[in-house]
Amino acid sequence: TAARYRESIRYWEVWNEPDLYSFAHFGAEDYAKLLKSAWEEVKKVNPRAIVMNGGFASVRPMGNPKKDNVQFQKEILRNCRGYYDLHAHHEHSNFPVYASVIDSLLLPMRKETGADAVPWYANETAVSSMGCGEEIQAQTLFRKLIYSWAKGALGYNWYDLRNDGFDPANNEHNFGMLTHDFYPKPVYAAYNALANLFQGGTFLRECRIGKDLHGYLFRDREGNMLLAAWSD
Repeated sequence: TAARYRESIRYWEVWNEPDLYSFAHFGAEDYAKLLKSAWEEVKKVNPRAIVMNGGFASVRPMGNPKKDNVQFQKEILRNCRGYYDLHAHHEHSNFPVYASVIDSLLLPMRKETGADAVPWYANETAVSSMGCGEEIQAQTLFRKLIYSWAKGALGYNWYDLRNDGFDPANNEHNFGMLTHDFYPKPVYAAYNALANLFQGGTFLRECRIGKDLHGYLFRDREGNMLLAAWSD
């Protein structure tokens, strides 16, 4: 597979959420073998390719007695250094939870395990509009993307582009930026604005602008200043 697609695939994510027992009925030792093998095969045919660990579901305890997901992630980050070029992490949640988890759990874990030697990538994180509504969903994309960028993330992926169906009571039918029949939701407008204004930009610094206020200063691709700001 790596040889066939070496000219067209730049990023390789090895497995999906291997820290969840429902997605991976095996432990850290077996996953480490899988990750190292994949890294070696991809690099053999394309040394420029970027190999990521299987994006971890969460750095919060998931409460599954069959797998300690936090310890699993720690073991992989520590014992597989040199076999991932990007630390892929997911962490679905609303913004306040996400910000707290990144600051108090993810970044300290990266430092503890030595994973901070490589960039991290928020490569699957969002919120469904089922519980919070479409306006809050749009706000969440804006805030989580900007916050991830400010905290050193190399990239950000929203999950996902299109609602999986029409059921208002099904989470998977309400994550998308578009409805199932391809009408844009408010979250699509928020993404579009960020893509137009911030593409090619550079994060400069966090701004202390007041209690319960967030401000992040960027320089756009033409040298203009951009301030992403919001109130809690």
